[in-house]
Amino acid sequence: MLGFEPGEAVDITSVWDDGVERGVDNFTLVEYDIPRGCLGAYYPETNPLVPLSSIADGAGTPTSKSIPVLLTRYLQAVDSIPG
Repeated sequence: MLGFEPGEAVDITSVWDDGVERGVDNFTLVEYDIPRGCLGAYYPETNPLVPLSSIADGAGTPTSKSIPVLLTRYLQAVDSIPG
């Protein structure tokens, strides 16, 4: 699974050329039978990944179904660890 394991927590960052960093944190990976290199995610939780300027030709709707992303392992913030 692209170097990750099912159940592992990841951060998702969108890849766009406008210099704005967009990401969502702490998503759990679940293995599904979809094409290699693809992923699925729920909205509205992943809406922050979509650039507002990225709209479909003709329809003018956000391009939420075609956003390139990078996955990194989730690192829990030190100040959120109990104790």
